Amino acid sequence: MRSSVEQYGFPPEKLLFAGIVNGKNIWVNHYEQTLQLLQRLEILIDPGPIVLSASCSLLYVPYSVRGESQLAEKYTAHFAFAEEKLAELAELAQLSDDPHYAQNGNYLENQAVIGQKNDSEFRYEDIRERVANLMEADFIRKPAFEERRKLQKRALKLPLLPTTTIGSFPQTADVKKLRSRYRNGEINASEYTGEINRKITEVIELQEEIGLDVLVHGEYERNDMVEYFGEKLAGFVFTKKAWVQSYGTRCVKPPVIFGDVKRFEPMTVDVIRYAQSLRKRIIKRN
Repeated sequence: MRSSVEQYGFPPEKLLFAGIVNGKNIWVNHYEQTLQLLQRLEILIDPGPIVLSASCSLLYVPYSVRGESQLAEKYTAHFAFAEEKLAELAELAQLSDDPHYAQNGNYLENQAVIGQKNDSEFRYEDIRERVANLMEADFIRKPAFEERRKLQKRALKLPLLPTTTIGSFPQTADVKKLRSRYRNGEINASEYTGEINRKITEVIELQEEIGLDVLVHGEYERNDMVEYFGEKLAGFVFTKKAWVQSYGTRCVKPPVIFGDVKRFEPMTVDVIRYAQSLRKRIIKRN
């Protein structure tokens, strides 16, 4: 934004709406950087007024951090959902009018939070070393697509137009009740897994009865398309009420990446191995 105004100027008859608060992430605003940006903009378009705004609609972020009472303050201090982003706009407007904002309590509190951002317990030097040593060749999938297609055709022996379905079947009321009982300690892990395997068996039998070529296991073990995997990885924290719109009226509650992401064990091998053991027909790995 600033570079465009510096390069092209700004029409004096226009009103600048400055999207200084990011509406597409959940992190607190960096007040020092934002105030420096505003100071520069005020010089560039003087004497025109500037309207402070979010960068976009706030429908992309959860409603309020106030609902996260079960998450430690060392995490929530870094979050700014919709309500908090509006509060940030109000604070930034006040700070921008204060020549001594560096002594303001809101500014100092923000500085303290920003300074803690890199003090996460989710720090893994082996992951950082691997990322630092990535080379261009690591981003090229091998073998080449045409070779993979020939190998797959020979191994899978599928018809020209094979039939399949998406991996996830509906999370029915009985599945949700089962998960709730397991979460509340009413059944143990073995009982829970046994019931999930029974659902997998039923859905595979249904697909075979219909006559699909490539089967899926239904994904009954997954509480959410994203959160399920986050729970099996280090580096994530989890909210209780930070729902965001996915599509239509469906909402999801994605886990939050708070540090280096690391996998300590396989995530889907056991359930796919069980599903494939039921039939010789191909089970799609979802």
